[in-house]
Amino acid sequence: MDGSNLLAETSLQGRPLKLARSAQPTRTGLPYFELVYEAASRPSVYRIWANELIWFTTALSKAVAGGFRSGAMPGSSHALAFDPTGSGGQSIWLTVDGEDPRLIVRRYQNSRQGADDGQNHFTRYLTFDRSGQIQFPMAQDALSAFCAQARESLHRNASQILDAIGLPSNSFDAAGLGVFQSLSAAILAGQRTLVLPGQELDATHSHWPLAKPAQLMALEAASGKKTFAEVEASLEHILDQRTLKSLLDWPRRYAREVLGFGFVLNQHDPITISSVRATKAFASDPLLTSLDLKPPTSKPAKGTWARIPQGPAQILDKVMKEPDCCSGVTSTPMGDVPIPSNTMRREILGLLAPAAGLRMYRWKILQFLEFWSAAACNLPGGIHEDPVFELQRLALLEGDVRALFQNEEELVEAVLTKAQERRASLLNLAPGFEPYQPLPKR
Repeated sequence: MDGSNLLAETSLQGRPLKLARSAQPTRTGLPYFELVYEAASRPSVYRIWANELIWFTTALSKAVAGGFRSGAMPGSSHALAFDPTGSGGQSIWLTVDGEDPRLIVRRYQNSRQGADDGQNHFTRYLTFDRSGQIQFPMAQDALSAFCAQARESLHRNASQILDAIGLPSNSFDAAGLGVFQSLSAAILAGQRTLVLPGQELDATHSHWPLAKPAQLMALEAASGKKTFAEVEASLEHILDQRTLKSLLDWPRRYAREVLGFGFVLNQHDPITISSVRATKAFASDPLLTSLDLKPPTSKPAKGTWARIPQGPAQILDKVMKEPDCCSGVTSTPMGDVPIPSNTMRREILGLLAPAAGLRMYRWKILQFLEFWSAAACNLPGGIHEDPVFELQRLALLEGDVRALFQNEEELVEAVLTKAQERRASLLNLAPGFEPYQPLPKR
């Protein structure tokens, strides 16, 4: 492992753990990274793609910061974080063997190759990719330092990219890593993609600083109902379709970046998506109680608004003044939230309804609900430390499962019931450790 490519290293129970950029790029010319743990039997190697690295370092840092909370069940696996990026996704788990807690990083895939025809077939659920797993001891202090090193390396990489192409260091915000969200470059022939961690640019590379984060630009360009090609054209080809698909593919419907910008994303078929900016809906119903079967119960307000991902407290003040928008205010442990009027509830239900095209993914959406409802309890507030967002995502997932499994409710009743119990415990800021439960088979 080339020391110049090293991002972070530490020692766990006397054995090294290292994160480094691979000396060779992928077949498409993009960088990737390797997490290597020198276990007693043989080294374990786990690949992390460049577009996953920021999520991974953030998720690992939050998982480690949570420590080994009491209540984890020995012999069970507890999901801490999950990200359905690309062709499958990855997750971080805590498992307890006696008194020895360990972290496991697992990769998933959504297709497998047929034995007879050699073609890739989509699976009902994301399946465990047995070639993609690594586990190591949960040593809190050592891993905290390891994560801090990795983040420092990412910041240095961002500065080096800006220096190499002659942009000032304050060109982007987002905690110093905005270069990976707001800079497009022609890295490979015929491709305009977001700059990724580990990429080496110089003045010979054509580059285009974006006026807004790429996620926001893509959502705005997808307003209405468009194909990925039409979105690319409306952005004047500053980002290619492959990049736009990563920003607008159907699992992004549940991403913090999408919901945080106040958008509802839908996919109508494999190449057609739509986005709607629904900031008013989120402000008038921050916990998305409109998707619940029963309206919320009013509780005396405490006078302090809950912090919501869609914007500052002023947007809550604004919706309270609009006619026929809110019927009152209720108190939660996170602060006060508006209660939507019946008219607004009906509008919200229409805005959040899943497109018919999502039905083909309904089993994976059910799996996402199980993953994220457990992780929200095992790592309260999630990797973003934002319990309101976690509650929004879980409510949206529950609503989608109910809508997409019409006439099949008995198949998913146990998962839905458990997810509702977990959401209620998170709403009261009193979640316990939740093991991952088996999903229904058919």
